[in-house]
Amino acid sequence: MKSEEKLAFTILNYLSKAPEAKDTLEGITRWWLLKEQIDNSVEKISLALQYLIENEYIIVHEYPMQSKLYTVNKLKFEEYQKNSSQKNL
Repeated sequence: MKSEEKLAFTILNYLSKAPEAKDTLEGITRWWLLKEQIDNSVEKISLALQYLIENEYIIVHEYPMQSKLYTVNKLKFEEYQKNSSQKNL
């Protein structure tokens, strides 16, 4: 799929969520497309975080009435760094 076709479908996806939307070329670029990219990025990042949590690279701290906080599992991260440096040799 060509890049302009991909953008065209991104615009249509935005319009399916906000069918009454109206904007200028600059507004579409700045707001519509940026929002779609952020929505897609949040979903992809959520999946990546889930993978890291399942593999114990990330620890989740949950507090009442607050968002989750994510932090590195230092022991597992050291293992990762050691393994990745050996691959680069």
